[in-house]
Amino acid sequence: MFKPQTLERLIMAIVLLAVIALFVALFLFSLEGVSWSPRLALIGAALLVIGCFAGWVFTHKTVNVRPDSILLDLRGNIVKIFLQDQTVWKKEYIDYAIVPFKKTGYELKMEVTPITPNPKVRKIIYEVALEIPAETVDALYRVRAWVREKFKIPHFPSAEELRKRFEYELYEFNDKRSTDLAVFSNPLDQGQQVAFKQLLLNFLSNRAPHEVVVTKAKFTLA
Repeated sequence: MFKPQTLERLIMAIVLLAVIALFVALFLFSLEGVSWSPRLALIGAALLVIGCFAGWVFTHKTVNVRPDSILLDLRGNIVKIFLQDQTVWKKEYIDYAIVPFKKTGYELKMEVTPITPNPKVRKIIYEVALEIPAETVDALYRVRAWVREKFKIPHFPSAEELRKRFEYELYEFNDKRSTDLAVFSNPLDQGQQVAFKQLLLNFLSNRAPHEVVVTKAKFTLA
């Protein structure tokens, strides 16, 4: 059986030959003075059939796997690793799960102005670096719902969806922990930096998406 890439090249070669044949036919018809309209219509119809067939094959029979994904069987064993973008036969991989292993990094910058016990207003700016799993390739799951059920895999939100959900929780953190944030007065004090990160992680532990990993949290003053 042809691989998708091989079939793709074969179809392209056939189309190229058909186009060459078309130009040759036009040239020969002009030399012989023979009416070429019926023959041109026949060649055009052939090209249309080839184009429709190619579109059907690559729309209904194949699926595109993004780079940095792994193919898992029902037991969770790695069957194949995709390091590059690749087109595969849908029916050959319908009983497997394709999940990403590459992560996406984001950096979010937030500002909050709590009132200190003195009292006075202090503007705190902090940056949070996130690591989020790449958007899951769920094309195979959409083909047959029972595949997702078989693997007990829920819908994977995209990296952008996870980032927005995490950013929402940061706004909640600013509001609900403003009194605690007011005690941070010296960004050069490593003890305060550690305490700030721990305060943030404690707040997010049961609120932020579990797929998101905080790799850095650091505050400064405006």
